[in-house]
Amino acid sequence: MEKTLQTIMIVDETSETSKYFIEVSAEVSQLNTIGIFFSYTEAITFVANNAVDLIVFDIMLENSLEAASLLQEICPSAFRIVLLNALCDPSRLIRAIQLEADAYLMKPFHITKASVIIVIQLLVLSFL
Repeated sequence: MEKTLQTIMIVDETSETSKYFIEVSAEVSQLNTIGIFFSYTEAITFVANNAVDLIVFDIMLENSLEAASLLQEICPSAFRIVLLNALCDPSRLIRAIQLEADAYLMKPFHITKASVIIVIQLLVLSFL
């Protein structure tokens, strides 16, 4: 039986992080990066029109927490969300935790840790 290719979408303000997650996708079999976005407006439009299994996004982008909440409303439980975070103010971090994202990944991170988090989230998704 052939495995279904799972999809990941990345929303981050830096191309370096996006390139890093393309590497992670290459490390994880059956994972395809289907979108790299530098703004939440584009990402929300994409999710409204395309199936996505996993969304990785940086909470440092302007209006990112509001966008994360909107994504959860658009397709509740249709995908997993991993929040990326560099050092930021505590109130922003508390709001991110209140969103109840599926996982959190602090920058800078190692490719192995990112791969493990992604694999775990995709396994959870396969059982929902």
